[in-house]
Amino acid sequence: MPPIPSAGLQLPKGTLKKLSLGQSFAEYDKLLERDNVYVETPGLRAALDDGQGKCFFVGRRGTGKTAITPYLEKKVPGKVLLLLPQLLAPVRGFFDASTMQDVHQQPFKSLVSSFKRAILDEVLRHWISRGRFSYRTNSPPALSRERNYIEDYDFDISLLAFSEESLEALSL
Repeated sequence: MPPIPSAGLQLPKGTLKKLSLGQSFAEYDKLLERDNVYVETPGLRAALDDGQGKCFFVGRRGTGKTAITPYLEKKVPGKVLLLLPQLLAPVRGFFDASTMQDVHQQPFKSLVSSFKRAILDEVLRHWISRGRFSYRTNSPPALSRERNYIEDYDFDISLLAFSEESLEALSL
């Protein structure tokens, strides 16, 4: 195969070493503090759409879920909550893929309920830390029972506890 002609373009020596292409993990990338580094995607448009109300980003590693967060935090301050689950591997010990294959069966529904409950607790934890909610002013009895999880657990530990509880009840 013949070499591709460079059309006379030649970079000065050391140019590539001076380029900053960002970090491999969005959590550490200082370039994301600039507004002009973002590409408008359907996901970003959906998150900024006022009619949506809420939006969850779920996807494979490297798809931009974490990278989009600083942008959204600037555009809609106080309305963005980032969850980075770390303990999904231990939950795997309670089920295998074949058990969870049918999304209409109880094991899968129980796991989804565990996620929902952990997310709701995380939102309440966030509201409490920002002074948007207080147990004293508007606390139904069901929420009082959940208080220990909200105050003592983080998202990962809540998810693990709820998953263990529901999946053990199913004898999995």
